[in-house]
Amino acid sequence: MTRRPPQIYQASDIADLILHNPLLKSRVSHYPPFLTLGQRPEFQALGNDVQLLEMMDRQANINEMLKYPPVEAIVTNAALTGEIYSILGNDLNDLQEYLNTGKSPKFDDETILGVWTINPQATLAQEKKRHPGMTPRQVAKLRQDLYPIITDLSLTATTDNRMILRKQASGSANSTPVSVGTWKKDGTYQVTLPGSKPETTEIEIDDGDTLLLPKDGHVLSFDKEM
Repeated sequence: MTRRPPQIYQASDIADLILHNPLLKSRVSHYPPFLTLGQRPEFQALGNDVQLLEMMDRQANINEMLKYPPVEAIVTNAALTGEIYSILGNDLNDLQEYLNTGKSPKFDDETILGVWTINPQATLAQEKKRHPGMTPRQVAKLRQDLYPIITDLSLTATTDNRMILRKQASGSANSTPVSVGTWKKDGTYQVTLPGSKPETTEIEIDDGDTLLLPKDGHVLSFDKEM
């Protein structure tokens, strides 16, 4: 009998933990390596698969889910599963710790990683801070002009050093990439977003949960999800 590697049993335990703890679904989607995997079309399709989501909601047996054709196509793809293990660092202990505590010993020090959502009010506060002489009428005019542009923006920083700026469509749960760029750390974080002015800029992260991005003459304020 072929002996299964220990990772298989650990992966099954993790999957079972997620299936039987609905609150962990959002947490696992924010695990930094999964943000990278989530850009792949195979996983984007799974995220929108109504039948799969229904199976998860009713906490279907793990074997039933593994036999579901779109899932089976992934788990039986040796190249893809190898890439998944590589992205996870061939170590599931960190994922398990993250699911149990919300903390990742491996990735928490890289504070830029994650999903960041725009905070329009904090962005307006940045403008008032930068231009302390603004009159109430000017503030109202800026709000009127700025909010439609920045509302529903988000940033996703992945472990492969990509930075993705998205905007959610009005009345829809789906978001569309506005710009796909990169991030790097050289003492401070620098972000490059094609089409922005400037395209490459230094960003500031306050207390690990607020990201300030200079863009198009403004300083956009984002809050970290999870």
